Parts: sequence; structure tokens; C-alpha cells
Amino acid sequence: MRLTVIAILFCLGCQAQVVDCCDLQQEEVIDYVDLNIFSGQSNMGRSVTGEMTAGELSTYGGTHDSVMIHNGRVTATFQTMVVGTNTILDGAGEFGAEAAFYKWMNDYQSKKRYLIKYGVGNTSMYIYWKPGGIGYTALINNVADAIAEIAAAGKYPRLSAFYWMQGENDATNATWAAAYESNLGLFFDTFKNDYDSILALHGFVQRWPFVKVLGKINGIDNPIMTERETVRTAQINYCANPSNNAILIDTDDLPLKDNVHYSAQGQLTLGQRIYLQVRNR
Repeated sequence: MRLTVIAILFCLGCQAQVVDCCDLQQEEVIDYVDLNIFSGQSNMGRSVTGEMTAGELSTYGGTHDSVMIHNGRVTATFQTMVVGTNTILDGAGEFGAEAAFYKWMNDYQSKKRYLIKYGVGNTSMYIYWKPGGIGYTALINNVADAIAEIAAAGKYPRLSAFYWMQGENDATNATWAAAYESNLGLFFDTFKNDYDSILALHGFVQRWPFVKVLGKINGIDNPIMTERETVRTAQINYCANPSNNAILIDTDDLPLKDNVHYSAQGQLTLGQRIYLQVRNR
């Protein structure tokens, strides 16, 4: 890790009998890059650029020169973010809340930022994302690859927020829903330990805490999400515990394009809401 060392001169006293009362100390300044993780299931990005209005496409679409994205579903390395090209999960033109989030972040403060994105549709916490599951393993492997790339560039990855949009599948099964709160805690606790281990491989230590940002599941008109309220209550409870350092984003008023997936306008509003919660972190 590359460190820049600066000297700070400051006075220790002003007593009359003291002629030279200054001491020289040093402080490390870390050469870091801002990093966020966006992960979960299909509402991580099932909207498509073709659903945007011309004005929205002009504002939020296209190339975001200040954002480098590592999307495990698309590429094994960081690329400049192009909405609808390397923001997809499965299909052409797909994007999620990152389109608006990074536009607002850049307007707030223009600088290079890094995003790790990994989403897979139709997946549950109970089976797929729980530590040891296929999804969790794939996510942590993508994180490890991304951190290695940042470290190779001589930078420290400052993870500020982990946005998690998932739970719709768990709301279709009573057993899965009942276990959601404990599994959510296990997911983030294990991730924290694994992330710290990844940093340690490159000689880093975690210097700043990251906030978890959860999107509340909707699906009020989805007939198979019979355990919807159980999962939503689990999300509320997790975020209400201060020790979890978690924020819940309300989604109940966001427009849907079917009975579960947010429309383009819904995703753009969601991105703005995430921005408002994490811009100063």
C-alpha cells in the first residue's frame, strides 16, 4: 500500500520561560479510492434503458467517466461504467439503482469512484446467499478479485456502503422467511470477517466502518410472496439495531413494471434515496 507522509508542526505551550516550544510529529495520509458494493437478486437491476424517458436517458444513461464498475456477471476487471452495458444482470440494457446513485454522487463531489456489483435473479438468502451458498461464494470471490486489482494500483479500497436488495424469494416460503433475520445477520457478519481477511492479504486493515443499506422488499401484489411481511419485519428489525450500522430504504411508493420489479423510474428514485443516506459517509 502506498502511503504519503506529511509533517505537522504544532505548538505545545506558550509559557514565558519556554523559548522554542514546538514538536514535530507525523501523520499518515492514505491514498484511497471510494468503494461501494451493490448486490442481491433481480431488483439489483431488471429495469432497462429503453424504459427511460429521453430526459432520463440523457441525465442518467450512457458512460459515467468517474465510475469504475466490477460486475461479476459481465467482466473480471474494472471498467468505466456504461449504463445498460456493464450494469446488467442477464439481459441487454439492464441497470439498477447505481445509474442515479453515481450521477448524484458525482454532482455532489466529482471524483473517481469504484463499484462492485453482483446480482442474480430468483435467488433466496436461505439457499443461495447464505455463507457457504453459491451466491455468497461468488460474491466474495468477486470482491477478492476487485480488491486485488485496486491494491495492485497502489490504492486502499475505502468501502463506505454495501447496498443489499434481496428477500423477495425468501418471502415465498414460510421456513425461509422465518430464518431471514438470522440469516441476514449471518450474511453480513461473515462478509465483514471475510472482507477483513481479503484486506489483510494485501497488507491492509479496515480503517473505516461501512454502512449496510437495505432496500425494503415490495411485491404487495405478488400472490406467491405470502411471507412478505415476515421478511419486511426482519429487515426492519435488523436495521433498528444500532450495532448493525444499517439503513432501510423505503420502496413502497416506487413504481413497479410488474408485480415485483421496479420500473426505470423506480430504480432512479431508489438510487437517489441511497445517495441521500450515504453521501457524507
